[in-house]
Amino acid sequence: NEVCLCPNSGLVLMACEQPRIHVYFVPALGPAPAWCSFLDSLTDELEETKRTEVYDDYVFVTREELKRLGLDHLVGTNMLKAYMHGFFLDAKLHARSKSVLEPFAYEEYRKQKIKEKIEARQGQRIVLPKKGGAAKVNREFAEQLEESKRIAEEEARGDRVVRSNDRKKVQAQTRLATDDRFS
Repeated sequence: NEVCLCPNSGLVLMACEQPRIHVYFVPALGPAPAWCSFLDSLTDELEETKRTEVYDDYVFVTREELKRLGLDHLVGTNMLKAYMHGFFLDAKLHARSKSVLEPFAYEEYRKQKIKEKIEARQGQRIVLPKKGGAAKVNREFAEQLEESKRIAEEEARGDRVVRSNDRKKVQAQTRLATDDRFS
């Protein structure tokens, strides 16, 4: 695959994986070479002609939309152009009738856009992991610590009596369970 630019022109030659060489003219790169000056006149003609579609200034609406907009009385007049299962309605008339029907639509649209921007910014924030929850590494030891914490709470309330040797063990495990370095 090879690309060749003709010097001082907008002509581009491309040798691809086909037997023919592709030739392209890019007016933004430069003028056409002298031996094919017709390309300049051709591009000038294309720039001069404005293409306007027949229904650029119209909006397609169905009968239901016409009833909702309150414009169903226009059926059969030259204000609507019948097309397939609906009509073409002048875009300005459509915008005016829609603004009359929904006067606060722009404000709601604006609020919705602001809400979306705020949500997008919140999604970019760094979320700190929640402390606590089940241990991922040494689950059995974590369960022992939780059990000793529960026993210490029961002893503090007076619901349970713990021996002195067990009390020291429970206190040590409770200190471990509440240490923020291990949570």
